[in-house]
Amino acid sequence: WKLHGQKVVIYQGVVYDVSEYINEHPGGSELIENELGKHIDEPFEEAEHTKSARNIFKDLPILGKMK
Repeated sequence: WKLHGQKVVIYQGVVYDVSEYINEHPGGSELIENELGKHIDEPFEEAEHTKSARNIFKDLPILGKMK
């Protein structure tokens, strides 16, 4: 799922553009590609990401927020 050509995920109600980050993901781009356009809260938490991984959201472009 893409929004105006952007690759997006939704985390904690915020819509993030992961287009620039997707190929940098340490686990491989396919892990993010499988979640495009979806709420990723559950799979993100299940993967037990580190604090530094959580901080990556600070650098991602925000496209909006869910109501």
